[in-house]
Amino acid sequence: MEAGQYMESELVYTDAVLVTFIAGKYVPGDTVDILYRHGATAEACSSAGWSAYSVPFTSLGYVQARIESTL
Repeated sequence: MEAGQYMESELVYTDAVLVTFIAGKYVPGDTVDILYRHGATAEACSSAGWSAYSVPFTSLGYVQARIESTL
């Protein structure tokens, strides 16, 4: 990813489960921040703020992920 770029996933219905993100590395030197938001409804998830991912979390029902270039 180039500096300043990001990608967002679609909203995913997960129910109340433990969510773990695993980041792969495709190009040497590329680093990204993983962010997520979740909510009990699709609307609540879409309007929630982004949180930095550091440890697994229990979803409220819907989850969306975002990766941002740190270059």
